[in-house]
Amino acid sequence: MRHVLRFRRLALQFSSLMAAKKGLYSGASTTTTKVPGKKKTRSATSSLKTLQQIKESSRAEHGRPKRTRENYAGYIERGKAFLEGLVTERRENFNGVDDNLDSLDNNIDIDMMEKAFDNPPNKYSVMVLELYLVQKCLTEKRGKSTAAGIQGAFADY
Repeated sequence: MRHVLRFRRLALQFSSLMAAKKGLYSGASTTTTKVPGKKKTRSATSSLKTLQQIKESSRAEHGRPKRTRENYAGYIERGKAFLEGLVTERRENFNGVDDNLDSLDNNIDIDMMEKAFDNPPNKYSVMVLELYLVQKCLTEKRGKSTAAGIQGAFADY
């Protein structure tokens, strides 16, 4: 299902590229000409800079709504702050054996865990995201919408 949604999002972005405003194409080095009775022909390709400008403007215009992007950025920022606090606490309290965690968790590489929310995700990303969700939803008694927002933000990240 996730692949289908990604495909639809890419298809929407591509279609929005095709329907971009005429002014965005002014720097393009291509022209499409139509001669009556003949097929359309493309004389050259657009410049890389022009294509990137069109992509960015279309993504901002047709992507997620501004409010959603702002909320997602907030979830990501707070998640990174949570991770930073978790890593700091772990470094301060860890002295070879950590009594607060199960014996299975004693093998955690703190340096790698510190990069759990960086791209690309690493093997600790899921565990840290789960801990963040537990903190927000169970400890702080937030609702289902918070969990869905956090999940959506990190899936989009």
